[in-house]
Amino acid sequence: MKNNLTYLHLYTDAAGETHFAEKEFEFKRLDHVENRDSITVHEITGVQRAILYKLAKGAVEDWHTAPRKQLGCVIQGMADITASDGEVRRLKPGSIILIDDTTGKGHITKHVGDEDHIAMMIPVEVSGDI
Repeated sequence: MKNNLTYLHLYTDAAGETHFAEKEFEFKRLDHVENRDSITVHEITGVQRAILYKLAKGAVEDWHTAPRKQLGCVIQGMADITASDGEVRRLKPGSIILIDDTTGKGHITKHVGDEDHIAMMIPVEVSGDI
């Protein structure tokens, strides 16, 4: 089964540099569903709450690390994220990112466009991929 829902993983390497990696959610069949071919799921474990963040028009968060490992889903507006290795990714509505650079040099978050950037952040308390 081809999986096509992707997310960005912003992480810190052993030298403290941050980088982006593209990952895919792994969807699995549900054994208890009668027509198992029509529904698949990806369960995100280690989650207890969700937080909405709003970045105002023109705002720039200079170099910083994530306060915790968290999964971000953009709801409105756009933002550019700059990793310490220099790569920049634009996040738009529907973008999904696992922010995992809790140590090292961190990243920059810059508002882009005309409307506030709003993202739902879901703290993830498990190691490895989601």
